[in-house]
Amino acid sequence: MVYYSATGNTEEVANYIADATGGDLFEVEPAEPYTDDDLNWTDDNSRVSREYADESLIEEKYDEIYEICEKGSKLLL
Repeated sequence: MVYYSATGNTEEVANYIADATGGDLFEVEPAEPYTDDDLNWTDDNSRVSREYADESLIEEKYDEIYEICEKGSKLLL
């Protein structure tokens, strides 16, 4: 299972699912970690708000994600 968790909530769920299914986990980590200010979705100028408005701003490890998914993993973000 591939997952990304900025605040830990998705990580908790991913661990639960992996434990229940016996699956492996792969955590996607941003090149530049998010700060609390970055995650403030109520601020139009925050990083997550800008990335939501323009997905080309999102830095992700697409090659690694696709390689893992080709091996049969499910993607959970």
